[in-house]
Amino acid sequence: QTDITMKKILLFLFAAASLATATAQTKGDKYVGGMIGVATTSVITKGSSVNTTSFSIAPEFAFFVANKFRIGGAFNYTLGATQGDVTHSVEFGPELAYYVRLCDKFYYVPSFGFGFAYTHVADVSGVGFELGLGLGSFEFRPTRHFGLAMNLLTFSYAYQHYGDLGANGSMVGLKLGINPSVGVRYYF
Repeated sequence: QTDITMKKILLFLFAAASLATATAQTKGDKYVGGMIGVATTSVITKGSSVNTTSFSIAPEFAFFVANKFRIGGAFNYTLGATQGDVTHSVEFGPELAYYVRLCDKFYYVPSFGFGFAYTHVADVSGVGFELGLGLGSFEFRPTRHFGLAMNLLTFSYAYQHYGDLGANGSMVGLKLGINPSVGVRYYF
């Protein structure tokens, strides 16, 4: 008899926890948080190597306009160093994302973001825009108010115009796993 009662209690607790998790991304929910990332890249051209190390931080705010669908904004600052030159980059703009529940408390969160970009390196400044598609974004929600986010795969396109040089530049990028960004989110 005690065994059956214990099983019923555990089943009830599991169902209640699942229900609380299932309603975690409902219309009107909001969160504040941020992502951080560290990256090291190396480009070898004609026998010489150029290494770049960068650190980025991106505070963010978002709200759910419909169940499982959020819109938000992020401000991303990146500090990079390449062979003695220091680069400062700032991007800001909106992002759209959709939550797909994979299992209890674990979500796949594909996203699309676009925004304005500013870069300054070695007394030269550039302005432009950036588009990003987060194809490898996941979130773990251990509680209703707390989330851990990780982005493992991003496809991006950036365009910059350097007025001081009269030059333009564009870059297509695919970040896969070796340069992940992680973050913390507080839902309210």
